[in-house]
Amino acid sequence: MKKYDPKVTSWQINEQDFPRDEDSTEKLKFLLRYAILAPSSHNTQPWKFSIGEDEILIFVDKTRWLKVADSDQRELHVSIGCALENLLIAAEHFGYAHQMTYFPEQGNEELAAVVRFTPQEQTSACRGWSPRWHSWS
Repeated sequence: MKKYDPKVTSWQINEQDFPRDEDSTEKLKFLLRYAILAPSSHNTQPWKFSIGEDEILIFVDKTRWLKVADSDQRELHVSIGCALENLLIAAEHFGYAHQMTYFPEQGNEELAAVVRFTPQEQTSACRGWSPRWHSWS
């Protein structure tokens, strides 16, 4: 597997590079490569992630909130949802079931979700899914 540099190669994801023989942290780190490709309002990418042994915490990065263009934070949260959806689709594709908890800590608005992953015997019907950029103009 080539060294991955997200600043240079974020779109260069090869399914065969999935670290099947690595620990769960490396596998979840690989799945995040798909999450960060999600569309976001004005390309702000207002998310942060923390990886545990079998879970990923998704945080809202308020430093990327466009206070004038998105005063009610609607677009900020839609962007977080897009990253989460990309993560879940990738997880299913690589054989992981998932359980989500939204805003798990009362009063902590920055922790948007916790996703717990468990390997499953059968992979998803998402075979053939690939991260390709599409322009609808």
